[in-house]
Amino acid sequence: MQMGAYLRRLLSRAEVDRAVVMGLTATIIRVASGPLTALAIAWRFSPVLQGYYYTFRSLLAAQVLVELGLGQVVIQFASHEWAHLQFDSEGHINGEHQALVRLASLGRFAATWYAVCAILVLFGLIAGGFAFFGHVAHGGVLWTQPWLLLCVLTALDLVLVPCWALLEGCNQVSQVYGYRAAEALITSLAIYAGILAGAGLWALALGTLAKLGCESFYLLRRFRGFFASLFLAASTYERVALHGLWAMQWRIALSWGGGYLAFGIFSPILFKYQGPVESGQFGMTWQIVGALGLISSIWAVARAPLFGILIEKRQYEELDALLFRIIAAATAINTIGALVVWSLIYFLYRDHSIYAVRVLPPLPSAIFIASNVINQATVPLAVYLRAHRREPLAGVSLGLGLGVAVASWYLAHYSVTAVATGYFCINALIVSPIVVLIWFRCRSEWHREPTAEPSAAAPFANQNA
Repeated sequence: MQMGAYLRRLLSRAEVDRAVVMGLTATIIRVASGPLTALAIAWRFSPVLQGYYYTFRSLLAAQVLVELGLGQVVIQFASHEWAHLQFDSEGHINGEHQALVRLASLGRFAATWYAVCAILVLFGLIAGGFAFFGHVAHGGVLWTQPWLLLCVLTALDLVLVPCWALLEGCNQVSQVYGYRAAEALITSLAIYAGILAGAGLWALALGTLAKLGCESFYLLRRFRGFFASLFLAASTYERVALHGLWAMQWRIALSWGGGYLAFGIFSPILFKYQGPVESGQFGMTWQIVGALGLISSIWAVARAPLFGILIEKRQYEELDALLFRIIAAATAINTIGALVVWSLIYFLYRDHSIYAVRVLPPLPSAIFIASNVINQATVPLAVYLRAHRREPLAGVSLGLGLGVAVASWYLAHYSVTAVATGYFCINALIVSPIVVLIWFRCRSEWHREPTAEPSAAAPFANQNA
């Protein structure tokens, strides 16, 4: 009993609840599947095909330039409405009528936005893939048909993004993350099986197809009542305008565009100037580094709806205490993980393992990993600020993205180590301190003024008023 009570207190101090456990489970599955997938790629793919594989993944991430981060905006706005709503015993929504009206309006807008985005992403990715790979001749890789199918499946999957954003914003984080744990396992197994079966680049499409099927089945089975309530409300209320949403949306769009330039541009640039082998080395290393970031960010991302609820209720002291505990836990986890990952890379190269050439050498790996640790320490601050339904980091994110993109394009002519050094200097030494300063300023201003935080109805001005 004493051991159990001690463990519960320890988990509570580390801000570990069911949502965090489910999020960690999903991330750990992805992290655990990473080395298995990497081993399968090293076994079944040539170094050139590996470069295509990771460049495929990087180009697909360009969809954020069309999506423009609306999903994050939906989460923040939905969390404020959910402070006045709840589920009934049959899984339908009840509570304050106007809050349900605003939530339904938000859902309808998001669904329309993402339907249009899916069309743009489909044709944009197809055109971009042919423009990028069409005049690259490395190893005679047959990439055209796998790329076309992957573009179609990615566009279809994008249509379901607002469903998950609404659920997460309505504080169904543990359920959403629990599903993602199962989905991560199924998707990873599908990709792994495709690679081992000799499917080559088709393996990515196989994984996306498995993901799409799982999502559709789970949403219809588990949250039919939730979406039925939104659909009925959307068909009966007076039309409302989402003025407050647009005020935040364009800033989030700049942030997401800058984020892609800062984190997703490396593989295509290295593919072009250093070749597919170096691009593949970076892709595998960055997948591992990104997994560390996903694990540490779970603490903050899982609390985003709770942040919004506490802000709506003006419980600022509890909000700040929660933030500081999250920063401490996430930074500790990320630092430990970084040391473990770099040590593994070091020993691979020291022992001249045949798999060493599939990842970056220890020096550029260390630079990328160190930069990631510093960057991830500011993630809870960004989540905290956005939970106020504001985005003061848009200019910083865009500046980071442009700076990293230009520096990487120039430094990629020299070496991967030069690219890593440029990324560290811009991201860790310049941008991260600026984020901390902005957080201090905004926290002081927003919580000092009695009217700093708008009421739940403010962002949704009635058009008939």
